[in-house]
Amino acid sequence: MAFPNTPLGVMVELYIGGVWVDITGDVYTNNLITITRGRQDEASRTDAGTCVFVLDNSTGRYSSRNPRSDLFGLIGRNTPVRVSIQPGGATAPRLVRFVGEVSSWPPKWSTARYVTVTASAAGILRRLGQGATPLASPMRREFASPTRTSIVAYWPLEDGSTATEYASALPGASPMIVVAEGAKPGAYTAYEASEALPTLGTGQFTGSVPAYTDTGETALRFFAAFPDTPLTADAPILDMRTTTGMRFVLAWEGTTGVLSISSYAKDGTRLEYHAITGNLAGRRLSIGLDLTQSGTEITRRLYVIDVDEYTLVGGGLVPSIVNTFTGTVGRVTTITLGGGAAGDVVVGHVALADSRAAYGATGSAMIGYAGEGALSRIVRLCAEEGIPLTARGVADLPSSAVGTQSVAALLDLLQESVEADGGRLYEQRDALGLALRTRATLYTQPPKLTLDYSAAEVAEPFEPVDDDQHVQNDVTIVRKGGSSARAVAETGPLSVEAPPNGVGRYSGSTTLNLFADEQCSPHAYWHLHKGTRDAPRYPSAHVEVHNAPHLAEQVAAVDVGDRAVIANPPPWLPPEQIELLVEGYTETLGVHTWDVTFNASPGGVYLVGMADDTEYGRADTDATELAQPATDTATELMVRATEGGTWDVDPGDLPFPVTIGGEELRVDAVGPAAGDTFTRAVAGGWGPAESGQAWQVSGLAPGSHYAVNGSAGLHSIGTRNTYYVCSLPSLSLDDVEMVATFTMPIAPTGDGVSAFVMLRTDAAATSFYMARVYFNTSGTAQLSLRKRTPTETVLATYATALAHTAGTSYTVRLRVEGSTLAARFWKTGEREPSGWQVTATDTDIPGPGGLGVRSFVTTGNTNTLPVVVAWDDVAVTDVQKLTVTRARNNIAKAHPQGAAVSLTHPAFTAL
Repeated sequence: MAFPNTPLGVMVELYIGGVWVDITGDVYTNNLITITRGRQDEASRTDAGTCVFVLDNSTGRYSSRNPRSDLFGLIGRNTPVRVSIQPGGATAPRLVRFVGEVSSWPPKWSTARYVTVTASAAGILRRLGQGATPLASPMRREFASPTRTSIVAYWPLEDGSTATEYASALPGASPMIVVAEGAKPGAYTAYEASEALPTLGTGQFTGSVPAYTDTGETALRFFAAFPDTPLTADAPILDMRTTTGMRFVLAWEGTTGVLSISSYAKDGTRLEYHAITGNLAGRRLSIGLDLTQSGTEITRRLYVIDVDEYTLVGGGLVPSIVNTFTGTVGRVTTITLGGGAAGDVVVGHVALADSRAAYGATGSAMIGYAGEGALSRIVRLCAEEGIPLTARGVADLPSSAVGTQSVAALLDLLQESVEADGGRLYEQRDALGLALRTRATLYTQPPKLTLDYSAAEVAEPFEPVDDDQHVQNDVTIVRKGGSSARAVAETGPLSVEAPPNGVGRYSGSTTLNLFADEQCSPHAYWHLHKGTRDAPRYPSAHVEVHNAPHLAEQVAAVDVGDRAVIANPPPWLPPEQIELLVEGYTETLGVHTWDVTFNASPGGVYLVGMADDTEYGRADTDATELAQPATDTATELMVRATEGGTWDVDPGDLPFPVTIGGEELRVDAVGPAAGDTFTRAVAGGWGPAESGQAWQVSGLAPGSHYAVNGSAGLHSIGTRNTYYVCSLPSLSLDDVEMVATFTMPIAPTGDGVSAFVMLRTDAAATSFYMARVYFNTSGTAQLSLRKRTPTETVLATYATALAHTAGTSYTVRLRVEGSTLAARFWKTGEREPSGWQVTATDTDIPGPGGLGVRSFVTTGNTNTLPVVVAWDDVAVTDVQKLTVTRARNNIAKAHPQGAAVSLTHPAFTAL
């Protein structure tokens, strides 16, 4: 049997002597075990997890300093603890609910027989946040890293402004000693990958290189920044001396601003002189000097890397000069900086290695890893600090690129990266480590937990909070050290408009460590999206698993950043499903008790447009409304797009939910309000249109005069001065646009022939608006707008006529909106005109009504009868018919014409 018919199977273990030791028998079962994880009380960052349980300490076993205890010397501060449960029964898998470190073991007693220890454990975040000192600068961490074993000397020169010597970053190594005053320690702060560095001025300082084995390779690297104005005289920057008496001097030459190298023999003879082309004024460089010994020959390479031009992805150019000459390098013994009048020349991070390969992959640190993804930075920092981390991202949705890594405490560096991306950093549940989810993993994810309120799966208290605590409708995002962007909600229920149209202005500014200024604008709009979500908040959701054991598997799987939903909320709340994003939880565990309260934030903001999602991957129309009233049971609704395009009719995208007046409906099919391509065969009429309505014929009785031949609807005109009419009277539309194609088989003789498209037709097709194309005997086709009430009246005529020959097909578009009529026509197959060719205003036929087509041969026409006019591709273009399933949210009601129709879950373009 399973929980709660059998015990929950709680187990508490301590990690002692390299193994997990079960101490469950000493845990008081009348005191529930309480565990917290993740963010609590809508906090902005994740708290350290906690676990509290009470132990029987009557024997003194858990008094950590008690020599009588069998655990003496084995337990104490930060002893690892693990808590697990087995709700499926003795043969089911164990589920780890907490791994942490016991931070305190205070013994308490009321009598000698009731002695306890309330053990308080915490996750790894507690220890990482206790007295955390800032991490060193990226450059210092890179060159002082134990993994770079070839570096034999390194002076960061990041010492404070009152320093009298410059410490080495290598253990036990000597500092650089000031030989001559005049340098300014800590004067240069613009190099973001470093703390403040000195300017040389007239100062000079030298460092002794610890003895090392001569490998035949010498590799020097250092940072140098040059002022905008060159010096008036040459200034030595660095002087390196070796055990053989050789010297290698780098200088900035005052007249040309170039960097030069001079190599000297022991007796002072200059063996070479070369300069790297290009004035260095105003540039920040990483300078390298490689020396390779081969027999009696030295190959010298001097190179520079422009720090400001270097990128994380593309790297940068590395100009260099190479020369070979006779000599013996030996080991480097001293490195001296300055010694002239170098002014505001900056130096720093002087490193020496016994291998030319020592500085591989240091370019990223040189620019403070600027441009690195937030995910990559967190993974790298945790690896550097030896912190276990599990990380989740989305391959084709990379995390936000972040700016320079500053000098700050580890948790602050991790948090600023998380904030720049918008993801979640929290503690692992089953190990002593951290976990990361990027923002993209929060998008439109399947629910990990689905609760049904009507089935009593949500325990009390369950109350919405509908306040302005998180409202922000005027958002400014500032890039740390850079520009900013602002996003404002000008309209909408939570806009800056004054009530009742909005809520007034709620402004806020957030600084993020972003890589580029152009990131500010999309981040601002994303924050605006989150700050203007018009829905109540549900800060917590309470589940008593012992009263709903069928939820045990779901509840156990939920972790920070997962989606949870509550279906069928009570009738006094809005009917839509409640969306939550789990930020953390508090759970209590007992023998037959498992109670979980999830801390949550609004989950709806993360339901964004995803291309592969059937519900959230669809873009809404700009504006759609009901084109005619709908009863509370109607399953076919006429809708009209008032702005932008119409609804997609691809069957592969069906079904999808829409909302009208608070009622959620499922759209099962989308088609034109009326349309026909006449692919059937009908004799004695036109039969039903493809859109379902029945064609009604007027004028002559059915027979050979009306037919459908499999490709067109035919008007076989056998009598002059008689209208041949086919209409769809079951339609009831007032504002509508239609298009129809027809073929005129003759060039008229004697008198003209006409073809009409009609809107707002009455049932008898005796009252309507129409666009008429008249073919005269001079070989032209003329367009006009007319009305029939039933007297026919010309409203407007297009001044230009089209040349006509027998058998030509034409397409006519007619639009009626309110009292405005508009039409255009063109030869089928040619480009449709961009504007209306003829417009008019009239109020005699307010509608609504149907549509139709008609043909007419005048009395004076002498063409041989019958004249067969073929109609095709008749369609309403702006009104569509939605076949729907009603009351998806248990609300069914009538809706008036003009009611807004929108996607229940319109796709929102995410950050």
